[in-house]
Amino acid sequence: MKLLHSNLKKGEMKVLSQNLDDLWYLSNIIEPKDIVQGKTLRKIRPISSDEKSKEAILST
Repeated sequence: MKLLHSNLKKGEMKVLSQNLDDLWYLSNIIEPKDIVQGKTLRKIRPISSDEKSKEAILST
């Protein structure tokens, strides 16, 4: 987990979770009524027609 920003006077922190263990640690730190925001990015890769036909065969 990377600490990107912290302002302890305001009680603010910005972190970057890098694996599932980081989320487990955060679940133990965050308390009820804390305000949490999240952002996620996904990579989309185009599927070729050859891969589409393989998926159709596997799903039947």
